[in-house]
Amino acid sequence: MIRLVYLSRFARDLSAEEIQLLGKKSQERNRACGITGFLACLGDIFFQVLEGSKEAVMDLYNQKILKDDRHKDVVCLRNEVFESVRMFPEWDMKVIDLNDPAEKLPMAFREMAGILMDALYTLNIYSPPTVTRLLAQGINPAHCPPVRKPVTVMFTDLLGFTALSEKLEPDRALDIVNRHFETCTTVISRHGGEVNKLIGDGLLAYFQQATPVEAAMAAREIIEAMEKRRAAARLGSVDRVVFAGVGLCYGLVTEGNVGGRSKKEFTIMGRTVNLAARLEAMTRQLKVPVVMTKAVASAASEVYPVGSLGRQPVRGLAEGLEVFGFADLEPLDPVQIYSDIETSLISR
Repeated sequence: MIRLVYLSRFARDLSAEEIQLLGKKSQERNRACGITGFLACLGDIFFQVLEGSKEAVMDLYNQKILKDDRHKDVVCLRNEVFESVRMFPEWDMKVIDLNDPAEKLPMAFREMAGILMDALYTLNIYSPPTVTRLLAQGINPAHCPPVRKPVTVMFTDLLGFTALSEKLEPDRALDIVNRHFETCTTVISRHGGEVNKLIGDGLLAYFQQATPVEAAMAAREIIEAMEKRRAAARLGSVDRVVFAGVGLCYGLVTEGNVGGRSKKEFTIMGRTVNLAARLEAMTRQLKVPVVMTKAVASAASEVYPVGSLGRQPVRGLAEGLEVFGFADLEPLDPVQIYSDIETSLISR
């Protein structure tokens, strides 16, 4: 038997009648599969406790609740095993509408629930998608054992941003980075990847279920979005000199918790991650926006023209590594880019 507790926000306004109807349908369904518990509505917040067999509760949570368009920002607070005694054995699903003036709930408790939801929402924003997903499933990321898995790793970094950040006002420098990251996270998510961490003006992402071609498509889309951004910028704007390099590598990584008791990070590590970062650095010397390994290039060649960039020296690989790029993307000219950045800063 398990007891699952979760919070969520209303995705839309719900009337008292809709909440009662929700409770009635839940009672009928839960009675049939042996689930008990209660649902409380506080302002625009759902608070629900579910008790029953693991199979029944998790099926309800994953297949019904997480997919219900009346919910958003669903966060599982507790998912625990208990031996025998239920806390709410007589309630198939009791609905408590605390928005009803007849219900006497201290205002302080409503405020506490709202603050808790805001805190959880903030936590989700600052956490890697994998952590958010595990929490939504009722799994404590801190208890997840490390695993090795094949993924496509993407590393991207802005060219010459150090010079920009030192000369621009802080809000303008952050605006440039944030707009770039917004594009990256949107594109990467759309292609089945997830951003693992932001490192200054760099970004580390990986694609687990998606094939390497999806990662290649995301890389191209990011580069093409930057081209459009530069073309739309006014003359003299630093937006006209914002370029990025992207490294793509397919291989095994270790995924898990890194850190001590006071600070942990759920991340990926290994040779594949290091190689993706080194491939991104190669974009400067090879004068191309994207550098990828053969495995990624082979998948990408089904959709785009790719070409070999030759065998390049790589630290840790005695024989070096043959790398590839998109044959139809505009080349990079790092020397000209850095010169244009300096000119743009001087003219400000």
